[in-house]
Amino acid sequence: MKKFFALLLILVFSFTLLGANAAEKKKKVRKPKTKTKIEFEAKDGFLLVGDLYFSPQRKPPCPLVILLHSFGSKSSDWGNLGETLRLKNYNVLALDLRGHGKSVYTKNLRFKSRMNFEKEDWVKYPIDVVSSIDYIKKNYPQINTDEIYLVGADLGANSAVLAASIMKNKPKKMVLISPYVSFKNLDIALVVPKLTTVPMMVMASRADRYSYSQSDIIYRLIHSQKVLKLYDEGSSGNLLLKRNPSSYDEIAKYISGK
Repeated sequence: MKKFFALLLILVFSFTLLGANAAEKKKKVRKPKTKTKIEFEAKDGFLLVGDLYFSPQRKPPCPLVILLHSFGSKSSDWGNLGETLRLKNYNVLALDLRGHGKSVYTKNLRFKSRMNFEKEDWVKYPIDVVSSIDYIKKNYPQINTDEIYLVGADLGANSAVLAASIMKNKPKKMVLISPYVSFKNLDIALVVPKLTTVPMMVMASRADRYSYSQSDIIYRLIHSQKVLKLYDEGSSGNLLLKRNPSSYDEIAKYISGK
């Protein structure tokens, strides 16, 4: 009988140990987050929402790329660009611009779409970009906010240029997709020439004559290192990228330099 109880105790102990080992293995295989939804307040309290992709490499902290979509678009319209850049060891914020996507509520939770915007609303876009950087710097120390890249499409491109002009640490590079001389009171013709330390790539489609002519003007105003990518198909902004899938890789290569 004693032998029986001893054997029983050994079996119970063995199963307990196996269970503990299995639980430990589960803990070990738990993968770190690759993406999260963030919400934060702009300077005026407007609620901004975005998707934040985390680089697989955490140490040393990797740079940040901010994606600023077209007028009438949303953060998800960047397709797989966020994930592509993430796998190249960049952290990526795909932001829903004020009045777009899920960024449509004031601090009093009052719905406010871009359809109801006045001039004073549009000029807050560059400040929103800086607010997003401040938020990430405060809440995600594993992200290197001293090394930032801006990618913007039409409205987002103009916002990127004006944001760069007020950023303490200038962007390492910028990608401007279908930039305009002026878009929703965001005038950049006098600002672009002053960003002499920021390399820029301009992307445009010949199929959209007005957008192409505007992009050509902006390209000529750049006084830093510059690259021009032209396409025969597509419209402007994020629609240009969708019609030309290779453009996503062009952006990733330009930012990474390889």
